[in-house]
Amino acid sequence: MCSRYSEDESNQACIWNTYAERGYLQSVIDPRDQKGLKCDYIDHWSRYYIKKFVLNWQGLDVLEIGCGSGRNLFALASYISHGYGIDIAIKQIENAEARRRQMRIENVSFFTEHEAFFARGTGVQRVFTMWVLAGFSSDENLCTMLSSYCEKIPMAERFVFFEQVAQTPYVVNEEGRFYKKVRTRNEYISILSEVGLKVREFRILNEKGFGPFYRFIYMSRLYKYWPEWLNINKALFTLDRYLVHREIADTSTDCVFVCERMKI
Repeated sequence: MCSRYSEDESNQACIWNTYAERGYLQSVIDPRDQKGLKCDYIDHWSRYYIKKFVLNWQGLDVLEIGCGSGRNLFALASYISHGYGIDIAIKQIENAEARRRQMRIENVSFFTEHEAFFARGTGVQRVFTMWVLAGFSSDENLCTMLSSYCEKIPMAERFVFFEQVAQTPYVVNEEGRFYKKVRTRNEYISILSEVGLKVREFRILNEKGFGPFYRFIYMSRLYKYWPEWLNINKALFTLDRYLVHREIADTSTDCVFVCERMKI
């Protein structure tokens, strides 16, 4: 990996390039989900909340940092003017391009180099990430990455970060290498403040881990026997969304930080 990337970014590129060999959703959500039903549930979760927090009117230009195979941008395609995705995992972008052609979506573009995106001079008004910030073990590297986007995209007034937070920070390693760092809410607020972003809204979104229907099917032995054809995830997610009310837990809790630029 080229030296212009931080060690954290190079590590993440290696992980997600390896995952890119799996099925479409498995490659960016959970590669261990061989049936794909759990990944489909999480995809419903993602689509619902991206539309809710990234969009507040149609016709926007949006950017997703760490877009993977492009599934989030494809979900937004009919609501936006243009969507841009950046991911340094080249194989993920190759999958995204193949999927875009297959779906015949013309208003989404992908980049593996952020310099190429910046050089295009787009008028992006929304920037978002999903489970990307945790991929940085170093706060300094994370701040550097965020600062570059804040500086180079001056028209973006809203930044939305979907992340896992916990009451106390902890590091997750997989196969002997760093995978992610789960930070506290206050740690993220401090990091975002350092790069000039103020958290306007913070929400806990934890159906994915703690919804009763999700847990019944996907975190029990029943999942092993659940038939692939019986996909009722849309209904399960809708029910879980109305039933789950939680605080931040010791283990990871899915949350969203909706940010705006600090006024100088």
